[in-house]
Amino acid sequence: MGDWNKRDRYLAQVAERLLEGEKTFTLRRSHLVAPSGISRGTIYNHFPQEADLVLALCRHRWSRSLERAEQLAAEAQSPLDAFLLHQCWLLWDQRFHQRFVLHRLMPNPDILEAGSEPHRAAYKEAQRHYNDAYRHWVTDLSADRAFDRVALVGSYIRGSLIQCDDDERCAEDPALYDQYAYGLCQLLGRSDRRGPSLAQIRDKLAEWQAESEPAQMRARA
Repeated sequence: MGDWNKRDRYLAQVAERLLEGEKTFTLRRSHLVAPSGISRGTIYNHFPQEADLVLALCRHRWSRSLERAEQLAAEAQSPLDAFLLHQCWLLWDQRFHQRFVLHRLMPNPDILEAGSEPHRAAYKEAQRHYNDAYRHWVTDLSADRAFDRVALVGSYIRGSLIQCDDDERCAEDPALYDQYAYGLCQLLGRSDRRGPSLAQIRDKLAEWQAESEPAQMRARA
């Protein structure tokens, strides 16, 4: 599984670059051949179905998101700040790198059903792991149980990611993330808390951009 996972991650990274700035998912397995340097036969063997490519992208987005969440949890002043900064990072990462918004496609039972068994199984496991973590965060942070905060906050996050992509909001505007964090606080029932300050958000944006620039230069080389 080591080689399989390594190839899967690499092809997902190639697909991410090819999808930059796209609003519709038109990517096909054949499009990966030239930029990846991997033969068509190997790619089609790894992704037996076109839907497998979507499932792989989702898995690796979740993996990267959870890694960032762990990092922020170790750095932030409180669990609430860690959650809010994590959601801000997800929005920033999408806008700064012009990533395709996978929320436009998934969850979609038809795409999942169209995938091959290994990729369906890997997708379901990764989805369960990510959803469990998200549910734990929101439940622990919610001030009351009067509403289904998990669904409420999840809908807000999904809608915000799509809306900001449609509006092409500037990734470097601290006010965007300040407003986003404020909205999340309200939906969590934590109007008693302010969340990260505008200055903290500004510092984080600069930090995230600085660490992304070397990776961008390597990808373009």
